[in-house]
Amino acid sequence: MQLRPRHFVLIAIILGIFVFNVYRHRHAQQQSTFSQQAAPVLLTPSTYSDPAVNNAWIDFEHVAALRDAPAAQFQPMLDIFNKAQSAIHTTTVNAAADPTIDLENCKVWLISYRSGTLTGPNAHTQASEHIDRCVRLHRDAAF
Repeated sequence: MQLRPRHFVLIAIILGIFVFNVYRHRHAQQQSTFSQQAAPVLLTPSTYSDPAVNNAWIDFEHVAALRDAPAAQFQPMLDIFNKAQSAIHTTTVNAAADPTIDLENCKVWLISYRSGTLTGPNAHTQASEHIDRCVRLHRDAAF
């Protein structure tokens, strides 16, 4: 079979599509790596009147964003969050309105996720989703 000019054009188009897809795939991988390392953005502003509570939630967002990072990155942010959490002084009599309980519960989920102590087939995914809800809602929400 003898190749005619139209065959060369088709081969060039096919090679061009292949190169384009390889480039697009590599570029998409780079973008996802950057988005995982970016600092979290506060999706909904906190409605707590105490600025210490708002600061603690912002620090929780940062430490939650680093939940899969090496210990050298994660531990300093966890220490910052712990300091922000200990700076909250609540005078709430009603335990349901106490924001420190939500912070502590979300922290427990984060530490459990990080340590791998959760059991079950979907436990890791469920913990990750729970942590994401904590970041999004600024409260410990099961659903």
